Amino acid sequence: MRLFSSSLRKSLPQQINYNLETAEARVQRLRAEAKERLEAVAPGRDENLLAVCHLIFDILAVQDTISQERHLLSQFRS
Repeated sequence: MRLFSSSLRKSLPQQINYNLETAEARVQRLRAEAKERLEAVAPGRDENLLAVCHLIFDILAVQDTISQERHLLSQFRS
């Protein structure tokens, strides 16, 4: 029994690679934004610290997506 049709076997890796590239680019943007915000944090500026925390959570979520996509791609290739 074939798990994937031939057209799906061709398009799915392309979509996974696109998802990985998009997610990796997003991680880079989020890291840069977090760095900028962190540099702007000053005593008594809780909103900036909160924004940095949200960015860190966003970065972690995107990195998790990247890991899942890479795992799916490795399973697909094997």
